[in-house]
Amino acid sequence: MQSSNFLLLLLFAALMILHRCDARRSTIDGSSKLVDNGETLVSAGENFEMGFFSDDDGLNKYVGIWYYKLSPRTVVWVANWNNSIQGKRIMNEDNSVVVEDGNLKVISNGYTYFSTRLGSGSNRKVELLDTGNLVLVDESGVEMWQSFRNPTDTFLPGMKMDRSLNLIDSKNENYTFQLDQSSDKEYVIILPKQGKILWKGSAKLGKLSFGEMPRYVAYMLSNFTNKDVVDNSLESIGTFNKYRLLMNSSGEIQFYGWDKEINGWSLMWSAPNDTCDLYKYCGKFSICNSKREPVCKCLPGYKLNPPDNSKAGDFSGGCSRMSVSSCNEDNVEVLDTFLDLRSMKFKSPNKIISNNSTREDCRRFCLGNCTCQAYTYNDSVCWIWDTSLMPLQENYAGGFNISVRVSISDIEATRRNCKPCGINLIPYPLSSGPNCGDPLYYSFSCDDLAGQVSFHTSNGKYTVVNFDKDNKTFVIEAAHKESVGTCDDKGPVTGISWFNQSSPFKVINWCYNPEENLTSGPFSRGKDLILISWKPPLEPFCKTSEDCNDWPNSSCNMTKQGERRCICQTDYKWNGLILNCSSSSELGTQGSFITKLASSRNQRTLVISISVVLGVITLCSISYIIYQNTRVTRSREARDIVLGNHMEHFPRRESFGEDLITADEKRRIDVPFFSLNSILLATDNFSNAAKLGQGGFGPVYKAQKFSQASRLLC
Repeated sequence: MQSSNFLLLLLFAALMILHRCDARRSTIDGSSKLVDNGETLVSAGENFEMGFFSDDDGLNKYVGIWYYKLSPRTVVWVANWNNSIQGKRIMNEDNSVVVEDGNLKVISNGYTYFSTRLGSGSNRKVELLDTGNLVLVDESGVEMWQSFRNPTDTFLPGMKMDRSLNLIDSKNENYTFQLDQSSDKEYVIILPKQGKILWKGSAKLGKLSFGEMPRYVAYMLSNFTNKDVVDNSLESIGTFNKYRLLMNSSGEIQFYGWDKEINGWSLMWSAPNDTCDLYKYCGKFSICNSKREPVCKCLPGYKLNPPDNSKAGDFSGGCSRMSVSSCNEDNVEVLDTFLDLRSMKFKSPNKIISNNSTREDCRRFCLGNCTCQAYTYNDSVCWIWDTSLMPLQENYAGGFNISVRVSISDIEATRRNCKPCGINLIPYPLSSGPNCGDPLYYSFSCDDLAGQVSFHTSNGKYTVVNFDKDNKTFVIEAAHKESVGTCDDKGPVTGISWFNQSSPFKVINWCYNPEENLTSGPFSRGKDLILISWKPPLEPFCKTSEDCNDWPNSSCNMTKQGERRCICQTDYKWNGLILNCSSSSELGTQGSFITKLASSRNQRTLVISISVVLGVITLCSISYIIYQNTRVTRSREARDIVLGNHMEHFPRRESFGEDLITADEKRRIDVPFFSLNSILLATDNFSNAAKLGQGGFGPVYKAQKFSQASRLLC
């Protein structure tokens, strides 16, 4: 009977334990708490769960909210994210979540790790809702506090982004995502420790607006209230039923959707995507292209402002016009013109002139107003910018054409440089036409409609990404297929010849990636570029003396080869590195030559070779000196052994022959001669007792054993 009662008690206890484990609750009040023993809160619809969890290393514990029964665990809110409980992964019932004094608290061993910090109150409770929101309400149901208004790094549907809300990366607290404080339509990622904006974006809100953010993201951020960005795309993506926006620790804002087909999170959008997405990275009147090195460059007719800003990799100062504007609305058409740029991204215009019926009317209106910096004509509407253009990004998908004001004198074609092609200045000696550049370098063409330069080879035509006149290189874009090779190849496919032997061009990198040389960004775009160099040219071709006006100290003369070139005057010589006639003194200055040589990437191989040769000569000289010093040192040591008192290094007397010197040699010696054995005998093996002192040639000894020594006289 007693045993049966005991079994019933055990069964009852087991049932109670099972009931306790199976019982799910979503609330905590003053009479209950959530203990770190495996207990959790589960929302009524089983969408979210709350409890204790450890980090990956198991050294820190947190209280958080995550999606219920989703693997891997995806945490969307953390109470003590910046004040972790130090401890092991194992459960600890001293850790608990309670409602105390009307506040939600996380407590461990009597220490409070988190508190809602409200005024004291009674009969309050905390509830986890199906939206993922944790709310603290009073006895009448009024919300006193909610996690949706105090997020960590995640934004969920049902939250609303306003000026008082922000997301902070929960790992390092280096990045914050929030609504722009000066606009209710733009969002920013800022660096709070530096007080700088990293990225700024918004949904597309106008015809000439660029949407860095999908409309459905902006719609969710407004809690589905912003009618300007209403978008049904969320409903149209049938495989996604959960969404979240994450400010990650790498500085990216990311939008995820749970894909039921793959049973995992799918990244639907993120920003910034590359260097050109960074806020004001290139500054005003500077164009960004992440495929180029450097990423930023000034528009034709503009110069870097300040000139040396780019040396530190900071282009935020932007560019300014080369010629100081002396705009006069009476003669402005004589002084200024426009650069026509294609497929560009830019900020929205600040004026609309709708009464201009044609593109030419729009152009004349902008040109006739000195404050007008740029214009575009789209759908019979004239759009005007009277402020600095920023940001500008070329080759932008979905971009628009824009015409930017510039001085005619700064972009007109000369024998030195061809007319700009879009944003590209084609530097001498490269040529895109018969009347500019050097004819031997006439391998380029300009598509005026697209504003794009192409490079022509025997293998085809390729788009030019960038020119670097200082290093005498340019970059072309080419997919690595059979005609070019792959990035595992050191060169093109065998049998493919791009240039003949007399060509001034040479491929120096078949798999060029400018991102490898940049320090400003974490973005990588892959290797689909080819870096090509060109040789310094000979004297420029000419027909008349006027053709040589761009090259001082030269005149048009016939060469021995029967060509008319701008030949340098007496005491001057053509310098292909600087594209000018240099005086003899300039050419004779070794330091100046080396400086110019080192500044050109194409000459670095020569500089390195010379350095290696000089290094080898130096090493050989040093080795010879060391060898000679070693010989001298050894000779001195040997002399010291003979003249000093180091008899242990001497052979025994018996080993010395008395006939080492012949009789004839003895007769030719004009002074008395003693054999070594006789000297050793007379000085008692150079003993200290026989030593008289030290002279300029070493120690001096006296002969002590005269009778024996006299018998050995020769």
